[in-house]
Amino acid sequence: MATHLASNRWMNESITAFFIGLGTGVVILLISGGKSSHLLVFSEDLFFIYLLPPLIIFNAGFQVKKKKFFHNFITIMLFGAVGTLISCTIISLGVIRFFKQIDISSLDIGDFLAVGVIFAATDSVWTLQVLNQDETPLLYSQVFGEGVVNDATSVVLFNAIQSFDLTN
Repeated sequence: MATHLASNRWMNESITAFFIGLGTGVVILLISGGKSSHLLVFSEDLFFIYLLPPLIIFNAGFQVKKKKFFHNFITIMLFGAVGTLISCTIISLGVIRFFKQIDISSLDIGDFLAVGVIFAATDSVWTLQVLNQDETPLLYSQVFGEGVVNDATSVVLFNAIQSFDLTN
């Protein structure tokens, strides 16, 4: 099926995944008779800790040109990790100030930091769609590497903020 789609390109991969998921959901609904929506249990920890990171890391590892990535490693780390930390700080401070101005005081510092991390996690997919890896290899490798490091930094920061007791 994937070979057929790749040769004809009449349907996008995400649309195909959508229809596969929709079909699976309909089959589960028909099998359960519409009575139980808990036929399959979704574990967030299983997905976000054990399934998603390897998919992202291995996919990124296969697509990146390793020589360009490691040649620009310092720049990528500066934009990806340090840039994410700076963005998180600025966004968190802005959210704190904004929520104080509109008089919402029911949130603690951990909530503000979590919002900062979520908004600091920028996605470079659209930028990579415009760039051509063969025409602009330096820019492509830097944007791609920054996106991977940014995602990883954001996940680590969010999990760290969630595990800390910041109420005191």
